[in-house]
This record gives sequence, structure tokens and C-alpha cells, in this order.
Amino acid sequence: MPLASLWALLNHRAALPWLLMQVPGLSVQGLQGTLAQRRIQARSLRWQLPADGGVLTVDGLLAEGSGMRWAPYPGAWFSLRLTLLSADRVQYLSGPAQRVSAPPDLLLPLGLQVDSLRIGRLQIDDIAPAEALTASLWLGADRGAQHRVENLQLNWQRTELQGELKIASAAPMQVQARLQAGRDAAPAWDASLTLSGPLARLAADARLQGRPTVVRPAAAARPSLSAQASLLPFDVWPLGELSLATQAFDLSSLWPGLPQTALSGHATVQSGGLDQAASASISLTNQLPGNWSTGRLPVQALALQASAVPRHPEQLKLDRFTLALADATASAGRISGQGGWTGDALALDLTLTDVQPARLHRQAAALTMGGPLQLRVTGLPGGQTSQAMTLAVDARLSGRSLDGSGQAVQLRLVGKGNSSAFDLSEIRAEAGPASAQGRLQASAEPKGWRLRGQARLDHFDPRPWWRGAEDTAWRRGPHRLDSELEIDLLWRQAPQQASTQTPALERWLSRIDGGASLRLSQSLLAGAPLAGVLKLQRTGIDGSAKLEADVDLAGNRITLQGQRAAQPAADRWQLELQAPALAKLAPLAQLASDWAPTLSNELASYWPASGKLQGELQVSGRWPEISSQGELRGESLVAGIGAMQSAKLGWRNGTDIDAPLSLQLQAQGLVSAAQRVDGLAAQLSGSLRSHTAAGSKARPAPARRQACGGCRI
Repeated sequence: MPLASLWALLNHRAALPWLLMQVPGLSVQGLQGTLAQRRIQARSLRWQLPADGGVLTVDGLLAEGSGMRWAPYPGAWFSLRLTLLSADRVQYLSGPAQRVSAPPDLLLPLGLQVDSLRIGRLQIDDIAPAEALTASLWLGADRGAQHRVENLQLNWQRTELQGELKIASAAPMQVQARLQAGRDAAPAWDASLTLSGPLARLAADARLQGRPTVVRPAAAARPSLSAQASLLPFDVWPLGELSLATQAFDLSSLWPGLPQTALSGHATVQSGGLDQAASASISLTNQLPGNWSTGRLPVQALALQASAVPRHPEQLKLDRFTLALADATASAGRISGQGGWTGDALALDLTLTDVQPARLHRQAAALTMGGPLQLRVTGLPGGQTSQAMTLAVDARLSGRSLDGSGQAVQLRLVGKGNSSAFDLSEIRAEAGPASAQGRLQASAEPKGWRLRGQARLDHFDPRPWWRGAEDTAWRRGPHRLDSELEIDLLWRQAPQQASTQTPALERWLSRIDGGASLRLSQSLLAGAPLAGVLKLQRTGIDGSAKLEADVDLAGNRITLQGQRAAQPAADRWQLELQAPALAKLAPLAQLASDWAPTLSNELASYWPASGKLQGELQVSGRWPEISSQGELRGESLVAGIGAMQSAKLGWRNGTDIDAPLSLQLQAQGLVSAAQRVDGLAAQLSGSLRSHTAAGSKARPAPARRQACGGCRI
């Protein structure tokens, strides 16, 4: 009978499914094969591990065996050897966190040797999956004395990893493990991790090192980062000691978008137990400081001292913090302070000393500032509440300008906010007699964002605060802004069916509920005199609104009167342009080109360098059903593309294809490169459905007529 039972277990097709059903929490789908056939397949396997150990799922399982041995060594019932064990996908979802006690040993009542282990995709919780995993596995090697994982290879995060693991089965279960990784594409690097010692107290050694390059030859010191730690995997606090060291480490070697650095220094963590204070210290220097605009990190040194009790990691004390700033040539000041993290709240009390923003970024302000800066953050992960993360700032900084004037500067900023509301209760910047001040409140409502605020500029020149790039109209200036701004409106959410063909002004007006006003008086922008008034007021819940603008820029004036009515057909817009001094707008062309470099060629070609423009425009209705009429007149116009002695354009159109349509164009003295035309006239009349066009042939100038043998254009 025992032999018959054994024969049935090995050969009968129903035997293996019955045997697997005896395993608690295990379910198998699509099982094929028997133990005697030495080939078993399963479409999927799901195992709810005992004691809340998690869930293991295997898809596309295939096992091919080459033999079984009974009682291969003392204490083992049998050993199984598989030539191949593969799976398309393996996923493990861990159960609730719980403390695991150290096992007395790792002796197993069976042996398992897998010559080739292959897993297409391995997913553990939310960790990025590993792919193309291959290895050989032997549980109970050396007659049960050791377990091994050899020739391990896998791809993780586009990086190929290789390694091996050996662990003794008898106490104290000595471990020897190695994992290596490398990157061949620039920036190239090599990394390694080794574990050694008894299982209950492991010594870990991790290293990351850059490879020699053309810029950094093999003879030079290779950038490196190393870490040594004592790990106590079965203790409540698993970290004994931690030490990190780095030499000439370049952050850009990890990722191309990070700044170039040469970091050297060390960090240590000392821990005595779960209820004893653990301390951490960091000391780093950067041999390649530089401002952000050159692709470097404007930090020369960092020193930090922190402490916490491991049982209460939510209470972290920052005892000391010092950040020395610098560019490639000189110091850029210092930031120091202290703080702490309690529950979901972070508090930092910092002091800025002789900080020079221009050394941090080339376009930043050329000044030196110092003073207290308080930062408060609440709603951080790990707290007992689920409130939104909120940031509060209180800065009171003062200093002087480094542009040669030596004038005093002051900056005051008080505010707090989160993803649904913020309140900048005080904003004030002063540089000599110039000042800017204001406040702004914003809160999210079901229909959109509610904005309320005021701002005032008095003789304000923004360049002491942001000087811009070298050799630009912004850097050259001069600028002087005197203005008042008031805003109280609801900025509605964009309609889901909003058309991108609708004019931008119409889209904005449809989203505004409330009002805003801006008044500019006796100001300068890039040396051009500027003054004007802009008012916007939503006058009713029916969607009606008024927009008024009257702007004078270097003697050129534009006025706008707009009425958005409850009924689209009642909308009225009127625009008037009086620009007798276009030459005075030339500095603004360079300013616009600096702000929008992609338009620099178009601005150079079409921005008027001199001449006069006058025009009127009246529009009725709302897009796309609008009617308009207007006239535009120009005299002595000169631009990069050419010149025009005079021109006049007039038009009228209706709301539909049968409405009256007319257009008249007259131009004299057109010149572009070697082309010259004395006069040009065109006329269009009728409607969009049915219209006629007429034009007069322009006569070339006499010199041109002689050159081309009497041709006519």
C-alpha cells in the first residue's frame, strides 16, 4: 500500500492538485503535469501567507525537474532538483508591519536546487519592478550547511544588477552577499553593496564611483560615495551605526539635470537603542561651487547636527545648521539656524548673513542682505491629522545695493498658504527712495479662485531685485514705476468645452466675476515714458462686464472702451489709436525680444522704427457672430522689412455671409529691399457670399522702369 500510494502521488493527474489544496491559503489555476513527468505548469498561483505574511501571486509558472533524492543528508526528508523554474510575473504584497524575531537557525527538512531560475517581472509592493531576473538557487547546499543564490542578474530602473548570496543554515547564520550595478551611458558609474557577518548583526558597505572620462581622466581622483552601516534587522530599531563618506562626488553623474559638484566630506549616525537619543552629523565641502546659471551648485560647505529618540522619530531636533554659499570666485554669504520636526510640523529659524543673490544666479539682484527668516510647515506626512500641508514664511531682511550706489535695501515678507488658500499679508521691498508694497489673498471656491489684494509702487525700479541677463534692455533700463493696483474677483474654472478658437480676451472675460483696476502715473519702462489707466468690472450675474483702458506710451496713445452685455448681440467695443511717435517705442522692441527670443526675427522685421499710425475700430456682437468697421492710417512708416510713404486701410463687415462687406486699401511709396512700388490700390465690395474685387496696377518708379526695360507690376 505505501508503494501504491507513492506511485499514485507521483503519476496520477489528480494527486498534485489534491496535494496543493492541503496548503492553507494556496489556490492554483490551470495546473498541468505530474511529478513523475518532471514538468509542471500553472496559469496562476496565489498564496495568502500565514500569520498576515502577505500575498504571493505567480503567473505563467513552469517547473522542469531532473530528479529527487530521499534523505540526502541528516535532518532532510528529501531533496528536489529542478533544471528550470520560471514565471512570467511574480508579485508580493506585504502584510501589516509586525516585528519579526530572529530564527534559531535556517535548517530545512528538504533541499531544493534550481539550476536556472527565471522571472520576467518581479514586483514587491510599490517598489519599481525588476525585470529579466535570472539566477541559480540551492537551498541546503553542502549537505544542508548553506543556502545560496548565485549568478543573479536583473534589470531595474534601466540598470543591470548582478550579485550573489550565501547564508549558513546553522547559528549564528553567517551571511555573505554582494550586489553590483553599473551604467555605461554618460554619466557612467559603478556601484556595489556587500553584506557580511551574522544575520542578527550585519555589516553593510555601499559604494558608488564615477568612471574616468575625457574631462576627468583615469589619473584623476574618481568621484566616489561610500557608506558603512551596522544593521540589526530583528531589533525594533534596526540601525546601529551609519557612516558615509564622499570624495569629489558629482551630482550630475547621477542624473544629467542635476548641478555639477565636487562634494567631499562625511556623515555619521550614532544610535544606542530605541529609547536613547540618536545623533547625526553631516560635514560637506564643494570644491566646484558656482551659480545656478552655469550649471553648478552655489554652495561651498554644509554642516549639520541633528538628534532624535528612535522610539519617537516624529520628534527630530535640528541642533545646528550652517550653509556657506559661494560662486566660483568668492563667498556669497551664509545661512545658519536651528529647528525641529514634531509630528506633522516643521519649524526652522534661520539667519541670513551677507547673502549675495547675484552670485547665486547671474540675473539675480546685485545686493547683499541679511536678517531673520522663519519657516513653518504643518500637515507633513506622519502626523495624526490629515490637514493640507501649509507653509508659513516670515522674513525681515535688510542690506545694501552692490550696483555702485550703495543704497539701503529692505525686504519684508509675511504669508502662509496651502493648495486651497494663501494669504500674503505683507509684501514690502525698498531700495533707497523706491518702494513696492502690497498684500494678496486667494482661496479656492467651488467655482474657481477668489482673489483679493492691493499693491502700490512708488518710484520703483525692479532691477535691484532682478537685474536680468547682461546686455539686455531690461538690464540697461531705465525703469521707474509709479502705480496702484486693486483686485477683487473670482477667477472661474475654464469650461470643459472651451474652444481654443475663441479670442483670448473673450475667454478671460467669461471667467471673471468681480473687478480690478490699475493706474500708472509718470512711469518709465526701458526709458519710454508710460502712464495709463486700466479698469475691469463685471457688472452683473448675467455675464455683463466693462473694460476700459487709456494708455500713453512715449507720446503714443491707445484707448479702449468695451461692454460685454447679457446678450451677445449687444456687445460693443471701440478702440482708438493715436501713435505720432513710433520711433520712441524702439526700446520696447528690444525688451519684447529679450522676453520672447523666439519672436526676435519677427520683431526685427515688422516693429516700426519710425513713422505715424492712427486708427479707429468698432466691433459689435460676440465671437464668432461679430460685425466691425474701422480705418487704419500710416505715414512715413519704416521697419526692418521695408518702408511705406503712406497707407490707408478701411473696412466694414457684418455678422453673416449676406451682410454688406467692403474693404479699401491705398498705399504709396512702398520699398522693400531692391523692390520699389509707387502706388497700390485695392477694393472689395459685396458680401461674403457674393462679392467683387478691383485693383489698380501700381507704376514702378522711373529708375526701376528703366532697369527692367519698361516692365509693369
